[in-house]
Amino acid sequence: MAGKRRSPLNRYPVTQKYLEARAGAISFAATDIKKMTAPESQVYGLVIDIPMGPNLLSTLVCYANGSANLFYNNGGSLVGASTKYRTVAHAARTLVLSAENCLSASEKVNSYDLPVGRVHYVYFLTKRGFIYRTIITPGNFTENDKGSKLLFHLYQNVLAEIRMAQLKEESQVGGSNS
Repeated sequence: MAGKRRSPLNRYPVTQKYLEARAGAISFAATDIKKMTAPESQVYGLVIDIPMGPNLLSTLVCYANGSANLFYNNGGSLVGASTKYRTVAHAARTLVLSAENCLSASEKVNSYDLPVGRVHYVYFLTKRGFIYRTIITPGNFTENDKGSKLLFHLYQNVLAEIRMAQLKEESQVGGSNS
């Protein structure tokens, strides 16, 4: 029998490695990164939980210094692309700098649940040490959701740049064997 399908009402299965990476990203104090943000800016990082399939959950982590990493609930990860590819770092910085506009529509949280179903959780890491969350439901934006829609577009752009970097890496590895 094929793998058992998870109900959209159940949480995603996760590994200890994933939970540790996600918790580390959420609790990352980032003293040096905080200094890189504009003085009036409060957001220095984002941790975004993105369902990608019935049993696949990814967490995109971006900081104001351009760092962008992906962690998967199965323990896999894609890290370091922003150090080699400027387009990834630029997309991550743009996302974090633009996140300030969505902070007012977020709620302050003390727990960092994983999403259930197809919603995306966006956690805002702030200089004051508070963490805020907004919930994005792709494909269900209203006219009043302009900030969430922009945020969604920007983190999709980071994912696209990471994917392009991954494809470049694969072509370089494949091309060197010829």
